[in-house]
Amino acid sequence: MQHFAVWNTTMGSSLLAMSWGLGKTGLFPGILINIAIAALCLYTAYVLLNVNEKHGILGQNIEVPDLCRMLIGKWAEILAKIFSLIVLIGANIVYWILMSNFLFNSVLFLYGTISVGYLLLFVTVKFFSWGVNVPNWSSEFHLKPTFCALSGMLSLSYFIHNIIISIMRNNKHQENNGRDLTIAFGLITFTYIFIGVVFYISFPLLKTCIEDNILNNFSKRDTMTIIARVLFLFQLFTVFPLISFMLRNDILANMNMIFKNYRFGDFSYGRVVFINSIVLFICIMFACLLAQNRNFDKVRGH
Repeated sequence: MQHFAVWNTTMGSSLLAMSWGLGKTGLFPGILINIAIAALCLYTAYVLLNVNEKHGILGQNIEVPDLCRMLIGKWAEILAKIFSLIVLIGANIVYWILMSNFLFNSVLFLYGTISVGYLLLFVTVKFFSWGVNVPNWSSEFHLKPTFCALSGMLSLSYFIHNIIISIMRNNKHQENNGRDLTIAFGLITFTYIFIGVVFYISFPLLKTCIEDNILNNFSKRDTMTIIARVLFLFQLFTVFPLISFMLRNDILANMNMIFKNYRFGDFSYGRVVFINSIVLFICIMFACLLAQNRNFDKVRGH
């Protein structure tokens, strides 16, 4: 069941921006870029699992920065921790902005179930309602100069490397890690491509009109859109604390590494409240000043 754990953990805000990304890239080049980045991330994640199996220490919870320190050196561990912090704080900011957006548009419709499954149903219904609306198929084979918007977004969409060892460590059958990881990335790739392509080819207006959040293309009173917003809000509510926990652990671990003799990184409720307050302050400031998640997705990749 670890492939479902990886699938559920990886699915994020990029689901809503995938059609917009295809519009910036071109339909068929976008599909190829999606598959290529998925294959690259699958391979690197698989390499990490193999390295951990050969060089990890039994009985200890070894993570990617620890492997970098043991195999490359202290500088590599520091670099890995820095990039992990950047990714996690970026994910926190985007998730907070999306939660603010969905909560504002949902009001009293607070109930939830599996949002990804509903989003698949949502775009399928719209597809059969609108039909195929691509007036010039030949233009969809051309790679657009703005393709970096999609490649940047996908870079983080498939990024699960900083926690993949922890997730797969709980696999009852360790010999199946490679198979389960491949199945998980296959599910992720299918979900991204299906939602992005189906909505893109059926959208009845100009493709440049597709919003970075596909739900913003519909009226706030559209019943299916209301349900989709609420269900995705529910998913973000469940994932946001996990990302915040990972970020907080990274910060405390880095404090322990920097201030070895002062125990600044030890757990305490005061430190947890302080770090959470700082993270929320940063998220709220970004939500107030720059509330379009595509600007973050292009730069930091979820």
